[in-house]
Amino acid sequence: MSKEVAQVRERIQKFSDSVRSGSTLGFTHKKLATVVAIGIGGSYLGPEFVYEALRYSGEGRVSSKGIQLKFLANVDPVDFERAVDGIDVEETLFIIVSKTFTTAETMLNAR
Repeated sequence: MSKEVAQVRERIQKFSDSVRSGSTLGFTHKKLATVVAIGIGGSYLGPEFVYEALRYSGEGRVSSKGIQLKFLANVDPVDFERAVDGIDVEETLFIIVSKTFTTAETMLNAR
């Protein structure tokens, strides 16, 4: 593994741990309870695949306890409502998942 890849993985791990532990808070200083992943195509399917693969594992259940993960994967208003239904935006982390940040649908949902 290259040094750059190892450094990025370490940063991702630190950030993930800080969200799970509650040391990274939302804008209004509330603990994050929901993560909404916004992406389309492979940028949506990859994270959802990992989520589905790990959500029933013992370690996955423990490390994600108290945090809900939702996906927003298209610009359909019904899908948007489904993704944000019941969330408190003060306790939600929105993550934009994109390789180029130029995909029209992803950028529309990000806005």
